[in-house]
Amino acid sequence: MDDQYIETHYDGSKPRKVYNCFINIADLGQINSKNREFNTLDFFPTTLAALGCKISGERLGLGTNLFSQKQTLSEKYGNDKINEEFSKSSIFYRKNILRE
Repeated sequence: MDDQYIETHYDGSKPRKVYNCFINIADLGQINSKNREFNTLDFFPTTLAALGCKISGERLGLGTNLFSQKQTLSEKYGNDKINEEFSKSSIFYRKNILRE
């Protein structure tokens, strides 16, 4: 999405939310499926679990399977802390990826 779109088209009168729904998921037994604090990183393991993949430890990368009982990073640390950590500069990234 154009980075200026929200700035020019959204008046702020209603809270912005994302609707997400997993339909026809694999049989996951007893699941923790509602009102979780999460971020987009959690969709990776959650999507695979919904397809029937077994995930050792219920985590892949920085994401947590939302159908599990494991805490997401958002639940454990809060989104403010996550945003703070992600906004930090990485010398490795700047040197080896951006080649600055």
